[in-house]
Formats: sequence, structure tokens, C-alpha cells
Amino acid sequence: MPLYVNTNVASLNSQRRLYTATNNQSESMRRLSSGKRIINGMDDASGIGIANRKIAQIRGLHQAQRNANDGISILQVADGSLEEVANALQRVRELSVQMSNSSYSTSDRSNAQTEIDQLLSEINRMANEHTFNDMNILDGGYANQQFHIGENQDEVMSITIPSTTISALGLTTIGVSTQANAETAISTIDTALNSLLNIRAELGSKMNRLESAISSLAISEAEMEASRSRFQDLDVASETGNLTSRSIIQQASVSILAQANQQPQMALQLLG
Repeated sequence: MPLYVNTNVASLNSQRRLYTATNNQSESMRRLSSGKRIINGMDDASGIGIANRKIAQIRGLHQAQRNANDGISILQVADGSLEEVANALQRVRELSVQMSNSSYSTSDRSNAQTEIDQLLSEINRMANEHTFNDMNILDGGYANQQFHIGENQDEVMSITIPSTTISALGLTTIGVSTQANAETAISTIDTALNSLLNIRAELGSKMNRLESAISSLAISEAEMEASRSRFQDLDVASETGNLTSRSIIQQASVSILAQANQQPQMALQLLG
């Protein structure tokens, strides 16, 4: 084998191989430390775009689930408030049934009317003051609120919660000053209770739809995450094998370079 004194060709070749081996070793370590096969555009120019689109879809699906959960929370608060309204109205009905009996005096009816008026005022207060995130939910203002519950543009659900003020429920003329008025009040209250029941049934159906949407979105998110993982994540076992192989090559390159660097000195010794 020829020995060169001025230009150590063997050393230059060994340096190049060591540089390549070290880069390959570093690449394996970088991938193992991140757990990803594709980290940036240098790894796979087209693949990083696909991976990012999958990540965007996953985040969209996750946010849609949060949106649906927000909708359920609002509906649950509204349903709880409607139950309070119904309980107060049941007491108004109870008093009206009581006053439909002719055995009560004018004073008794006056006392019953006072309690009824207080209960109706409380129903109005609940309708005007019950809120969710500073938004009134029972005064009729919560109408056509849009909830995005899918990954695509138009996958929205509209929520409207009707007003439950005494005016909206037709309860402004409830009176029990006479037996006849009390009988009329019972019919009016029954109509209002049916309205409340229908509202709660509608809210319940929307809650069921939202829960179904959440379940479907969770499945889609899991499937999309699995797809992204197969595409972008690293096969750790395979890459660990690569690292071992590349580390051996890198160590061998260091040894070969050391020997190559000694060749000029060997040549001088032979000449000397």
C-alpha cells in the first residue's frame, strides 16, 4: 500500500467516513429521543405536511368534543333551573287545588294568594337571573346558539332555550280569590307545567345527541391518532438496532482514522 507524506489520502477518506458515521449515529439518537420518524421537513418533505394535516384534524376533533361538552353543561344547568321552576309551580298548583274548595274564608284565600304571588315572583327571578358563563338561559335570550360539534365546517347544532318567565308561561293572571278563579288557575298551571315538560324533553334530546356526538368524535380521534402514529412515530426497536449498528461503525471509523493519521509518520520513519 503506498504511503503519502504531504497528502494523507487515507486520512481524508477516513474523516469523510467518520463524518458520515457520526451523522448517522446522531440521526438515530435524535429520532429515539423524540420518538418520531418524521420530525421536520428534512426527514420527509411531503410526509411532514401529511403529518401536520393529521395533527390539525386530531386537534379539531378534540376541540369539537369540548364544544359538545360545553353544550351539555349549558343544557344541564338549564334543566336543573327548569326543575326548580317546575317545583315552584307545583306548589302554586297545590295552593290552587286547595283554594278550589269552598270551605276557605276570604282571609285564607288572601294568605294563599300572597304565597302564590311570591312563588310567581321567584319563578320570574329564576328566569331572569339564572345564567351560564354570564349569559341568561331562561329569559328567552338564549336562542339559536351554534355549537360546532364535528371536524367539518357545517357540523353544528343549534340550541334554543325558551323563556320561562310567568308571562311566557301564561301565569300573569293566576288568582284564587274565589273558588271559580282557583279552578281556572289549575287549568292554566297545568298548561304551563306541560310547556315546561316539553322544554325539558327537547333539552334532553339535545343532550342525548351531544353525548352521541362526543362518543363518535372520540372514536374518530382515536382512529386518526393511530393513523398519525403509524405514519409519523418511530419503530423504536428497529431504530435501536440502527443506533447500535451505527455506533459500531462510528467507533470503527475513529479507530481507522487514528491509524490513517499515523501513516505519514510511518513513511518518514521508513525514509529516515
